[in-house]
Amino acid sequence: DNIPIGNLGGELVYMPKEGNEHYADAFITFNGDEVAEVSGSYFNEGKGSFEGTARLKSFPLKLISSFMAETGFAMRGTAEGEFTMSGALDAPVMDGSLDLNKAHIYSDVYGIDFEMDERPIVFNKSRLFFEDYTLNSKGGNALTINGDVDMQRLESIGLNFTLNAKNFALINAKRSRESLVFGKVYSDF
Repeated sequence: DNIPIGNLGGELVYMPKEGNEHYADAFITFNGDEVAEVSGSYFNEGKGSFEGTARLKSFPLKLISSFMAETGFAMRGTAEGEFTMSGALDAPVMDGSLDLNKAHIYSDVYGIDFEMDERPIVFNKSRLFFEDYTLNSKGGNALTINGDVDMQRLESIGLNFTLNAKNFALINAKRSRESLVFGKVYSDF
């Protein structure tokens, strides 16, 4: 949709190994800086399985925004993290953590801008855990999230959250060319 994202590059190294193992390293660059590295092995036995690691290095969240263009939402900030992935292709197991730095999810269309908590988000056995995780909006109190995202079965991702907030500024935006919604909306959850 003609949304510029910058200069995105990649490098892939593939090495067939003994037996049914295939090893690969992949590197992703953004505007000349390495932002992600993935390495691991695929085992071509039965239905197939894999073992690997992924590392994010100042990964720009605006790259994710390119895939959110039709939603009216975008992200900014960076992410750091290290993950291990293993198991069958249809039921991967992921462990690790994700650190968000100055991360925001926002929408000029809907008049929101939520700053995301900078504490690590933990992945354990393909479950993403939120413990007293906060979203902060302009001019209001924090929204606290507790719960998890269960990704053990990718065809049926489960969400289990409780939200708590008092006088949370859901919308706090002035009218602009892009806005469909503007003004102030405060809410309790």
